[in-house]
Amino acid sequence: ATVKILPGDSVTWTNRDPFLHTTTSGTGTPPVANGIWNSGSLSQNASFTWAFPTVGTFPYFCAIHTTMRGTVLVASPLSPTAAAALGNGSSAALQGVVVTGIFPGGFWVESTDRLGGIYVASSFVPVMNQGLDIIGSITTVNGRKTLNADIVRPTDKVTSAIRPIGFVNKSLGVAPNNPGILVRVWGKTTTDQGADYFMISDGSPGASVKV
Repeated sequence: ATVKILPGDSVTWTNRDPFLHTTTSGTGTPPVANGIWNSGSLSQNASFTWAFPTVGTFPYFCAIHTTMRGTVLVASPLSPTAAAALGNGSSAALQGVVVTGIFPGGFWVESTDRLGGIYVASSFVPVMNQGLDIIGSITTVNGRKTLNADIVRPTDKVTSAIRPIGFVNKSLGVAPNNPGILVRVWGKTTTDQGADYFMISDGSPGASVKV
């Protein structure tokens, strides 16, 4: 089995068997310990925890039953813009991003440097301005790059709320990286009778915004 985590995370192994087991870092066939960690023999319900501060792939095995093997994958965090540039099926991890929009089946997140955002498909229900760590894979849905989340968890590393950036209408969807950015627009509103939307025009030729 492979466990995906982010730098700074810890993994805890708990032996649920009535037999002794270990978690021992190492590679090869048969596996050979490499000295990064070794739990020693764990009795039933005993646990062992190891922290992973750096990005990398860390194989491990049970020194008593060497066919029992696994891998800890410590993913390199990307910006939302870098994640959106990946091909479909690529793994992607985001660390310390901020929720800027919530919709049925997913939500938008943005980097705290305000340089880009990405849509996240997930059953997790966040709140606005919540900080999250996310691990998943990239896909394209209706022409929009989307991160299909396998893991979503709150983080306390985000301490300030994201405020909307003012945009003129003609720059929306055109200026680099602004998809997913929390924005503020203004202008004259119009709507058609019975319509479930309205239009905002700030005077930019041919650049009304549908809301």
